[in-house]
Amino acid sequence: SSAAAEERELLAAGHANTAFVAGAGIGAGLSGLSSPATGGRRFQPFVIYNPCAWARTERVTVSLWDTDLDAGRLVARDDEGRQVPVLVHGRGHEWGHERLTVSFEAREVPGLGYRTYLLCEGTADPVEGGVTYGPRERFDTPYLGFRLGRHTGGALLDLVDHRTGAQYGAPRDGQVERLFGFWESVVERPWMMNAWVLGEEDLAAARVVRSRGLAVHGGARNQATLAASGGSPAYRAECHAQVPGTHSSVRLTYTIANSEPRLDVVADLDWREIGDAERGIPGLVLSLPCDQLGALTTRYELPYGSLVRDLPDGSEVPSNRYAHVGGQGPRGYAGVTLLQDCRYGHALRGAELRLRMVRSSYEPDPTPEVARQQIRYSLYFWDREPSPAELTRLGQAWNHPLIALPANLQSGANPTLAAGLQVCTDNVVLTAAKKAEAGDGLVLRLNELNGTGGPATVELSPELAAGLTRAVRLDLLEREVEGAARLEGTRLTVDLPAHGLATVGLY
Repeated sequence: SSAAAEERELLAAGHANTAFVAGAGIGAGLSGLSSPATGGRRFQPFVIYNPCAWARTERVTVSLWDTDLDAGRLVARDDEGRQVPVLVHGRGHEWGHERLTVSFEAREVPGLGYRTYLLCEGTADPVEGGVTYGPRERFDTPYLGFRLGRHTGGALLDLVDHRTGAQYGAPRDGQVERLFGFWESVVERPWMMNAWVLGEEDLAAARVVRSRGLAVHGGARNQATLAASGGSPAYRAECHAQVPGTHSSVRLTYTIANSEPRLDVVADLDWREIGDAERGIPGLVLSLPCDQLGALTTRYELPYGSLVRDLPDGSEVPSNRYAHVGGQGPRGYAGVTLLQDCRYGHALRGAELRLRMVRSSYEPDPTPEVARQQIRYSLYFWDREPSPAELTRLGQAWNHPLIALPANLQSGANPTLAAGLQVCTDNVVLTAAKKAEAGDGLVLRLNELNGTGGPATVELSPELAAGLTRAVRLDLLEREVEGAARLEGTRLTVDLPAHGLATVGLY
């Protein structure tokens, strides 16, 4: 490859990296570093794999090991030669090796396929509509404007959606600003068998978590490569917060990007609280007040579907991967979707959507939650009412992020960009793709989510469709049943009922 040739020229000129201290291995002729260690070179390829059945554009995080690349000049070069800006997260040390962690936006990665990126030094392509960062931790993206609460546990202050004019949040704990997306310490009154039964919350004991420190990384601090000044494709903010009156803490890491109306959060929770009959049941809740929206409705995900619930009294209900709340804003519809990967207890209390993050029940297990835990969640804002299928795809993508695999520089017959399987019908998602239990066929399971029904189309790659000539409708036990399904070359067409499932065998 051209990158391999360029690296050999650097090596001959004496500009490549020095030999790896642990010794050479396979491919050590390039930059003196063994390929299995995936570092130290002037060029590091990554294959970005998409585990969902539609094309996606998302940020991915990768690590470069023992490299002397200039972090300020790093770019991610794709198969079309586009040079994507890179956000530097920081450096670390593990077992005598140095790690540089960065992230970049992987664009249009095909469904169940991959796209290849090359991490190297270069000049990033200009970015339109970057994120601006101002005094008092003020952020503005093309979609959202807010301040990050330095003293309120990383809460979003005075959040506004630029497209709709909708304001989110409500004053809390004597704050003048509107707080949104804040963590609140709560205590439930003691109750029998409280591992399964929620107790009444002591509202007087609720407190917003307090910050111990806030750090911001991005273009304004020379930590994101960008050709133009005055903005950055993304920022990364870390807030360390203390739970009032406890020894527990939480570190919130925000990703604030320019490409979508969303905020992604990773919460690293160190929870040390133990409930009992005298103290009650301590816990933490994520709170999203939507008081400024009128005619609120909430939609929660069910297995293979969703449900609109009218429970504004704070009753807690389960939801799989998302909860959506929306209503009327100043300029029409406005709403927010809460995505999460491991917490399921949602409630609407008045106009406030809440997600229970942790609770220290004590019957029958006295200490079920004392541990370090990681929770990933995201806030996605809308200027129109989303369909159930759109929400399901968001939840599916959040729970199945793009996978970055380090690779070697080498020649070969495989392309740098390839699709595996893509669902072409917007109201349908793929829920399973597997080898047939009997024979050498491929089994696909599709789910219609918007209640419209009708034909769905799936496009297979030529490699995946090779040798497959017919499509057969199956039941869940993979027994043949009546129903329309057609395979024409690489395109599968199958009829789905409204809110229904269809299992298809390809042979």
